[in-house]
Amino acid sequence: MINIQPSDVDIDILLGLFQQRQTLIGNRLTRLLMCFRDSRSRENTRELHQDDVALTQADIESGFLVTRTMIWALPMLGFLGTVLGISVSIGGFSGLLANVEDLDKVKSSLTQVTGGLSTAFDTTLLGIIAAIICMLLMSITEKAEQRLACDIEATINDELFPRLGNYETSST
Repeated sequence: MINIQPSDVDIDILLGLFQQRQTLIGNRLTRLLMCFRDSRSRENTRELHQDDVALTQADIESGFLVTRTMIWALPMLGFLGTVLGISVSIGGFSGLLANVEDLDKVKSSLTQVTGGLSTAFDTTLLGIIAAIICMLLMSITEKAEQRLACDIEATINDELFPRLGNYETSST
């Protein structure tokens, strides 16, 4: 394993570069390099990195909370439309039974009944389709965020930590 032991000047130069451009990986590397500079411990820096990884995963999960709620609510709204549509149909059907003697009123009532059922099934279908679309988009986005987080973690583990010297002294 490479044990370069960068100097404070080297670390300060890197910190200056990272702090000029506020990026996700730059911010992460800034925190890790500051920890390493202050503690002189690769192990402490690795622990901070593991904490950052856990926080990133929690942020990704919580970032989709509203979307997950919407995905749950959309079919419920469709179901609500179904209940309302069936209610309209039943109301129209009761009017139909009251006017059995007049054929024109029966036809009019049947139109109202079928229109209510159409609304019922259309809202259910719309709610389910909207939920599926949101679920697919959320899955694609969440996977991209997870991939980015894993790439950052792998880069730090593979490229940064091997280049950090370990200044810790062993206890005697």
